[in-house]
Amino acid sequence: MFAVENLKGFFAKAMKEIPNGDIGVAVSGGGDSIALLYLTVDWALKNGRSLKSATVDHGIRLESESECHYVEEISRELSVQHTTLKWIDHNNGNLQKLAREARHKLLRQWAIRNNLSVVLFGHTLDDNAETIMIRLSRGSGIDGLTGISKSININDLAIFRPLLQVSRLELRNYLKSESIRWIDEPSNFDQRFKRIRIRQLLPKLTEVGITAHKLISMAEHMARAKEALDLEVTRFAKIHVNQEAWGDLVFERDAFTRLPSEYQMRLLAAALRWISGSAYRPRFKSLKTLSNLLICDQSMSGFSLMGSIVRCKKNRIIIAREFSAIPKHQKITKKTFIWDKKWNLKVDPFQTNILAVGPLGKNGLGQINTKNIENIPRNALISSVALFQNDRVICVPSLSYGTGLTAELVGGPKSFLNFLSTY
Repeated sequence: MFAVENLKGFFAKAMKEIPNGDIGVAVSGGGDSIALLYLTVDWALKNGRSLKSATVDHGIRLESESECHYVEEISRELSVQHTTLKWIDHNNGNLQKLAREARHKLLRQWAIRNNLSVVLFGHTLDDNAETIMIRLSRGSGIDGLTGISKSININDLAIFRPLLQVSRLELRNYLKSESIRWIDEPSNFDQRFKRIRIRQLLPKLTEVGITAHKLISMAEHMARAKEALDLEVTRFAKIHVNQEAWGDLVFERDAFTRLPSEYQMRLLAAALRWISGSAYRPRFKSLKTLSNLLICDQSMSGFSLMGSIVRCKKNRIIIAREFSAIPKHQKITKKTFIWDKKWNLKVDPFQTNILAVGPLGKNGLGQINTKNIENIPRNALISSVALFQNDRVICVPSLSYGTGLTAELVGGPKSFLNFLSTY
């Protein structure tokens, strides 16, 4: 357990891992994030770093607006520029999941606008233990039981969590010692949420030896196992997986079927995430179904999962982007940007606000007469990015057709292998 006087030293050690550049701090007003803000301000002053703070107002509770004002007031007292980010496009569905996705999206946009290299989150040792218990209750495998990542990139939002080894109690002791007030959100006591029920259960589990620290220790064992498994999957991919220039992945089917099932599952999950740009793995049940089909059906014509289409053709397993999941035509507003979470696009600057980019589609393909078409599968062509003037195709980079647009896979020709070593 950290003594209050040692907390700043531990925090400074954790912060050695963050990248250079300006820092963002996500602050809700709760004890964990308020402590994070004060610790970061103290550290930044000593290290000559610049930071900004932001609070997401989900607009779900009446108190949320006053909580945002409170964080703004504290930030102003600390000479930190603060922004309130409002979630306005509410949809029906899993409220916690939608709120989390909205939070990440709003913080990513804020980080980009402010050229921030990383955004700090205030997750604690207790949050990690609760997450592990939640995943245990869902029957998660090795990856899920590694717990919360200290550093992660979610849809181009670089997140760092410097307090993952610090308990809630330690942070509140720190706040009390500094006479700093925080807000206890009502949702932290709402038993409709599984996390809150588990939070209230953990003290009872401690009585039989299942402590937060032991759960974290188990997660560390799982993380080592994950590292070893990922290493073997990467070795396999270097020999038996080909990344096509147009973005498809091709596995040697015979080699894939000889893999242990755990490796098959990990390789498929990584491929689907890379193809779709998703931050999350598909559900295990869906992965198992897909893996069984690939082993049993040599001529599987198409299995749709997570924005991808998986096919078997002779001795090849082909994983491609699903056309219906690709962003539709959008007007170009910048000369360089990332499209479909995977392509670096560069557009003739004279064409911004005039032309549009989008998938080539069947109508666009019908406009093209080029010998190169036969070298690329038809479904990959239809999904390829193209430059349009109204509905007329101007340029298709994958076919070297026309001018005005270039497209390169983020990470280059070894993007998937690099992804395997970091995901």
